This record gives sequence, C-alpha cells and structure tokens, in this order.
Amino acid sequence: MNGKLNLRALAGIAVSTATLLALIPLGSANADPAQLNMGTNTDTTTITITGPAGSLEGHSFKAVKIGDYDNATGNASDHSLASVSVSTVAGVKTDAAAALHSVDSSSPGAGYDGNPVGEVASRWLGYSAASYTNTDKDETSNSGTAANAWNGNLRKFVTNLAAQTDFNTSMGSSSITAGPGGASDTSVQFTGVEPGIYVIEDVTARGVGGSSAHKNSIPMLVSTGIKLKDDATAYMSIGGQALGTVSIKKDEPSVAKALDGSNNDPSVGGTLHYKLTGSVPLTTGYTHYVYTLADNPSQPGLTYNNDAVVKVGNTTLTVGTQYTVDATHMYASPNGASTRYIVFDLTPSIMSFHYQDPITVTYSMKVNDNAAGGALQNGVTLGYSNNPGNQPSSDSSQTGTDGNGDGQVTDCSASGAPSGCTNGSITNNVVPGSSNSGSTAYMRHFDLINEKKIDNSGLEGAKFQVVDSTGHVINFLKMGNGSYKKSVSQSAATGSDPSASAAGTDLTVYAGTAGSSSGDDPISSGQLRVDGLADGDYTVKEVAAAPGFSGTFLPSTKVTLKGNASAPATDAFTNTADVWGLIAAHSTLTDVGMTQNNAVIVWNINSVSQLPLTGGAGVILALLIVVALAIIAAVLIMTRRRLNKQ
Repeated sequence: MNGKLNLRALAGIAVSTATLLALIPLGSANADPAQLNMGTNTDTTTITITGPAGSLEGHSFKAVKIGDYDNATGNASDHSLASVSVSTVAGVKTDAAAALHSVDSSSPGAGYDGNPVGEVASRWLGYSAASYTNTDKDETSNSGTAANAWNGNLRKFVTNLAAQTDFNTSMGSSSITAGPGGASDTSVQFTGVEPGIYVIEDVTARGVGGSSAHKNSIPMLVSTGIKLKDDATAYMSIGGQALGTVSIKKDEPSVAKALDGSNNDPSVGGTLHYKLTGSVPLTTGYTHYVYTLADNPSQPGLTYNNDAVVKVGNTTLTVGTQYTVDATHMYASPNGASTRYIVFDLTPSIMSFHYQDPITVTYSMKVNDNAAGGALQNGVTLGYSNNPGNQPSSDSSQTGTDGNGDGQVTDCSASGAPSGCTNGSITNNVVPGSSNSGSTAYMRHFDLINEKKIDNSGLEGAKFQVVDSTGHVINFLKMGNGSYKKSVSQSAATGSDPSASAAGTDLTVYAGTAGSSSGDDPISSGQLRVDGLADGDYTVKEVAAAPGFSGTFLPSTKVTLKGNASAPATDAFTNTADVWGLIAAHSTLTDVGMTQNNAVIVWNINSVSQLPLTGGAGVILALLIVVALAIIAAVLIMTRRRLNKQ
C-alpha cells in the first residue's frame, strides 16, 4: 500500500539542525486539486541546504533517496501540491523497516508491509500541535514544543536509519553529493534530483574547510517538489511551506577561557582565578553525548585548588554525579615535562539540559615554586560528540584511552586513535596566547646591577632585600648565582640567606669573573635577578655593602613593575632615585634587561668624597659639615677659656 500524503498528512518533511523536526504546518486544501501527469513527464528538481555565512564552509553532504513519488495532485491556482503517494525505494526497504521497528515495535503497521517510508510519510509527524491531526506516532510529552519535537519518533527513525551499516554502505552508490561550501556561502545545492523523499547526511571529513574541528550536522529528512516537463510547471510547496529546502545552523560547540575577576596574583604563592564559558550543545540524535572541558596549564608551576563550581544556567551541578573532575593527570612530578590536564567532564548530565543554556566552570590555581616565570598561559580543550552514528554505549567520555595519559577525551576521529574507540568525539583546542589571551597572567622580574661609583665596575658581596607594598620583607629561593625567585613559603626569618631549598630574604649579587652581559641572566659581578613577582610597587634596599665599601650610605629605591603597554608580556619598570644619589632613577617605563640602561643601577662608595653633593644628599652633607664646624668651634672656645683661666 502506498503512503498517501495530503494536507492532513504531510509530504514535505524539512529538517534542520535549528528546528530539527518542527514539521511543516498544514493549511486547508484548495477546492479542486487535479491529478498531475507524472511518469515520463516528470523532470528533475533540486534540493537546497541553506545556512548563515560560514555554517557551510568545508561541509560536504550526500542525499540518499528513500521514498519515490508514485502520483500526486496539485492546485492550479498557486501551483502547490495537494497530496502525494509515497513508496519505499527498493534498496532501503530492509534498513527502513528495521529503523522503524527499532523506534516502535508495532511498526510497520497494517497495510504498510514493504513500504516503511510510506508509513513514515503518512503517519509520523514527529510531534503534535494544534493544527496536526496525524498524531498516533508522535512524541506527546510536552507536545507541541520544539524542544521535545527535536527528540520525537521521526527524529529517532532518521537517526537510526542513517546509522545502519548497510544503509551507509549503499549510500556511496545511490547518493548524490553537494558541497563543500565556502566561508561566504549561504547555500549549497543538489541538482538533477529525482522527485521523492531523501535523507541528507553530512559527510564532511575532519579537518576539511575553515575549521580544524567541526560538528557534523545530524541526518536530515527532506521532501522535494515536483516539476513537469510539458509545461515546466514546478510544484515546490505544500500547505504554504517550501519543499526541497533544508536549513542548518552553525553549531560547532565552542569554549572560552579567561581570568575571573580582579583578584588575581601571578606571583609565586599567589592565586589565579579562571572561568570557562560555553553553552549546552545540540544533542538531538544522541543517546549519550560526550562533553568535556580540559584545562591545559602552560607549565608545572600551577596547582589546582580543588575548588571548581560548575553551573548550567543558574543550576549548580553536583560533583560525582552530574560531572566529574579528573586532576590525576596533572604534572606527575614538580619538573614533569609532558603536558597535563584537569578534566571537567559533564558527559553524565549534559543531555538533561536545554540547548544553548550557558555553561560556566570557575576554579582557581596556586602559583607554586616550580613556576618558570614570564607568561603563565592556560589553554582549554573541548571534547564533544561529532557523530550521532558513533557514540558511546553509556555516559562515559572514554578519557585517556588513547594511551597518552593526558586525561583528555579521546579523539576518535584522529589518526592513531585506538581500535574500538566508540565515543565519536573530536577535540577543539583553544590555543594559549592567541584567542585565549584573556587567560594569560604575567609573572614579573627586574634586574639590578651593583657598581663602584668611581668607575662603574661590578662589585661582589653586596646584599639586598625586597619589601612589598604592605611592608613585608619577601622571602626568596636561590635559582642560581645572583638569581632569585619569590618563594611560596614566607615564614623564613628576616636576614637569612636563601638557598635552592630554603627561603630567605638577603639576596647576594653575582660573584664571579667580571664580564659583559647583553642578556637577562646574571653572568657578571654585581648583577642580580629578582623574579616571581606580580605587577606592583616594591621597595628595594641594600642591607650590606660590598666588602671594603661604606656601610653608612646604603641606598634604597621604589621599583614599580608592570608590562609594557605595547607588549604586555614584556617586563618593564620605573624606579625612584635615592636620597644619597646612589641610585639613578628611571622615571619612564623601561624594559627590563641586564644592561646599564635597562636595570636598576646601585652605586657603592668607599669615601665620602665620592658622594654626590647635589639634591637632598648635598643638603644633608652641608648640614653635617655645618654641625661639624660648629662642634669644632665649640671645642676651640672651650679650650681657649680653659687656657685663659690658667
């Protein structure tokens, strides 16, 4: 028996990733529809896939015919179809019957033996609405709403049909291909199409087109119009709705990462707060959907604080049931070289939320003693299902099964994926420092050079302390000769010398053979590297002069650290002159470097005569001389009085 579609039994079934199976609403029939003269008089037609610019870029589609039009009636007044009779294409009868039966065990029903597509066309609308009367095979929970329609019986039938091995095998010889579209294209078209009902499959290969990772569209069902040869009349609508067109939306899931709030401290011992944002993907056609967010620290200097808060909309999810956190794949040792991840896995609950609901994950990391300095960059890797015909059998993301131990969801589409990889997922990396620059924090350093005032040659043995804006003397660890980095531990006694494993406050300048340096590492006498700091103000004071030099005149300066405005990753500083004139000021922002012009220069003297007699120091010295002369004069007066009394 043929499946008969009329204005009360839909023929034109257009499905999109946006509206999925929101089927064509039905109107009232014209009074006198006429039988169309089909057969050899039927011409080929077209199927058009539309979408916003960029949504079709690189995507290729195949159309597989599953239903033939045996006869039809049309309305002469507006050249619209009134009804169509449908029979199942011989090559897909078995697959279509199996897919139909998998959704409803009572199908194919009486009168549709050998014509499963006819039953679908006549009786399956996908969901119910006020204007639809064929609702016996509808998804009726919350009937009439698009959200439930997307997961209705018709959607399940199309998905199950497209997933069958036999159907996919025959697709190559019985299909036509359209695409790929370009970045500015808003449509691709199948031409030379025989009238009928088609399944449209997105067969884009991973990595093709403008994106290295994409999400394939779900299988779509579309009915064509009918064009007659004798008068070139085209019947391209039914019930006021267009036939032969299907629309898709660009639905590649994405994630963004940024530093969260203003309370971020990238210095060693400080805390960085992060926020991941995404949205619930389209999960239509899936029974289980993989969705993981993997934080990718740039170095082993960041420690996860185990404080994640995961929300979908305004709902805070429960860890262990609605999502899991895997931090076991962080750096295995303090100096681990391989990349490690913290994986937030929403696979267990992602299908329970509404499409495009906002997803946020907030958490923090502590900057530890292994931080290498410079840019603390973090990326994020999104793993998500891409193939409704290849999905896991449970709410499992299959993380780490590629053998790399990185904790990420396995990319089953990638070359070298393990055999039996069945999550149908791909990954999309947000690269640190590019589109993800909002998550990059900068650890700062400055350089200091201690010199003789008389000839600017480097000195050995001087010690310095660094005080933060709260008055706390900062503890450091020794990284090398003349090189120090702030320590997580700030409990060491003031005045102790740092070592590689014990924190201290007194920083000793480079001691060794004097030479010249154009780089950033201390290699000459008197040079000092101070690292592991955040942007801000610091007081740097000399606490012990080089042996043989005056301990009376120990200078200090305020150093302000920040990124250069034109290059935020470049450490830059200003500093004040000291009262004795033994530290030269940098009043404009200067890039840090171990050179005379790019470092804080501190002079030591071994004679008062070397002290500049200008500015505040000159006034103080002048006063000291006046006081000294007054004392000498007083002594002379007292002596004279004693002599006069004798």
